[in-house]
Amino acid sequence: MIFLTLLCLFFFSGSWNTLALPTDLRPPEILPKDHLQSIFIREDRFDSRSIYGILWSCLSIIFACTWITVHPNIPAPGDSQWTVLRRRVAIMGYFILAPEFVIMWAARQHFGARYLTKKYAEDHTGWMRVHSFFLIMSGFTLHEGGKSVRVLVAKDLEKLSKSGKITWPTITKEEIEDRSKGDYLSKTIVLFQTTWFVGQCIARGAYGLTVTELEVVTLAFASLTGVIYFLWWDKPLDIRCPIPVHLLDGALWKIEGDIEKEETGPQIILSKISDQGIPEKDENVAVNPNPLPTASIHFDTSTPDPATTRMQRFRAFRRRACEEYGTLFGLGYIFIAFPLNRFLGAFANMPDCTTLGDKTL
Repeated sequence: MIFLTLLCLFFFSGSWNTLALPTDLRPPEILPKDHLQSIFIREDRFDSRSIYGILWSCLSIIFACTWITVHPNIPAPGDSQWTVLRRRVAIMGYFILAPEFVIMWAARQHFGARYLTKKYAEDHTGWMRVHSFFLIMSGFTLHEGGKSVRVLVAKDLEKLSKSGKITWPTITKEEIEDRSKGDYLSKTIVLFQTTWFVGQCIARGAYGLTVTELEVVTLAFASLTGVIYFLWWDKPLDIRCPIPVHLLDGALWKIEGDIEKEETGPQIILSKISDQGIPEKDENVAVNPNPLPTASIHFDTSTPDPATTRMQRFRAFRRRACEEYGTLFGLGYIFIAFPLNRFLGAFANMPDCTTLGDKTL
């Protein structure tokens, strides 16, 4: 599907539509009486083109740079199709507003994948850069008793593997690439399309012809596409389901020694594990329910309770905000501060986020 989309974009945005030259060089006295006709004039001259041709070529390039070029991480298991689409549109908006942050995000993942490949390739045969990207983009999820517990980051995967709690993933490069929605051919077509547009702009400059402001902006996005594709060339595209990594024997594990005391989460009082895996309460024995607990004691909010509706959750959120900040400032927090914090927080996460926070999945 993506290949056909890219092929259509390439066909309609080729040299016959991307001659971004002055819109019309005819004198005003011979222009059409209805100036709207100039939107769809026939582009049969090298020095004339329609507004439709300019818009179509520029918008198709911007779409290719902001939607197809970006390789998002794997969503949480409970995320709906609407949530995934909304997040993808948000990333597209971030790229349009501040592409430097997206490039920084891609650069961090690129250099992190290089480091992890160099670190794990010696001890694990077949580990390549695509595996490191898959690990960075939340490709491996820790499972216990058939249920997902948390995303395995590199430190957690290495720690549990060395302690014998899990088996190191043996997925091959071909299996990961088979899950990816993109391939080298589709990436090459996008690069060729953007390179053709850049070449057209350079040729117009050499001929001394006018370039519109929209084409200048599109030229900037096209230039950034090559940088992002270089950084994310080995990263799989648009994978929706992570690979489960199961705890051995399905038991509740407790990490000791190498995990610092402040990293441990809340303890649950248990005595033993029954054959069905159901803990029984006891005041004498305490085990950790999470083999790799987070520093925060907040519950995971990535998958809300399906029993409550969206309106009920909003009313509860509004009530808590008004109780904490007062009615006036609480409403200001709900409709102004909170949306801005959610929107701008993504820019802060791109250059320096290193933890999962309370959303462990």
